[in-house]
This record gives sequence, C-alpha cells and structure tokens, in this order.
Amino acid sequence: MLVGSGIAAGAGVAAGVVLTVLANGRAGDAEKLRQELLAEGDGLALCPDLNPLKCAELKETVLAKVDLTNAAFWSFVAGGAIGAGTLVYGLVTMKPSESRSTVQEVPLLGAGASGLLVSGKF
Repeated sequence: MLVGSGIAAGAGVAAGVVLTVLANGRAGDAEKLRQELLAEGDGLALCPDLNPLKCAELKETVLAKVDLTNAAFWSFVAGGAIGAGTLVYGLVTMKPSESRSTVQEVPLLGAGASGLLVSGKF
C-alpha cells in the first residue's frame, strides 16, 4: 500500500515537472510570436488587424500555455497530497517495534576467582 501510494505521489510530481517544461516551451513560442508581431507593426502589435493568422496562432499558444500551467499546478498539488497522505498513513499505522528478550552471558576468569555474569532484558 505504501509503495503504491509513494509511486503515485512520485508520478504526480513527475507529471507536474513535464507539464511545467511544456508550458515554458509554449511561453517561449508565444513570446517569439509577440516579438514578430511587434516587428511587423513597428512597435505596436495590433491584433487581429495586423496579421489575423499570426494573432490567432499567438492566442492559441497563450491558451495552451495557460492550460499546461494549470495542469502542472494540479499535478503538483495531487502528488503532494498523495505523498503527505501516505506519510501520515505510514506513521499512524506503524507498529511499534517489539522488545525482544535478550540474555547476555560473560565468563569471568581471574587469579583465584571464576564465575559467570548473566544479564538480560526481558
């Protein structure tokens, strides 16, 4: 149970990382399109009058970036929630370690004396 939940948490975080990378790629694409529109419009990007096709592409790219960013955020949230839940579950259901009885025997040898020392934990 704990291993499966840990894997699910890791998968959520990994998905968040991948989606963040994709969102950043789309943000770069959008900025490139915006710069092209600014160059065509002599410093003014007047959409959609300037270049309707490029303006539509810019809009779609920005919307895709927003969608990917939202998906990344919720993937991180889900992965974190699953991870936190798994940690709490693991701590709550953990059985205390059983105290084992141990006996230790040590021979005592000396000049004129001998014996056996026995100690233990019960």
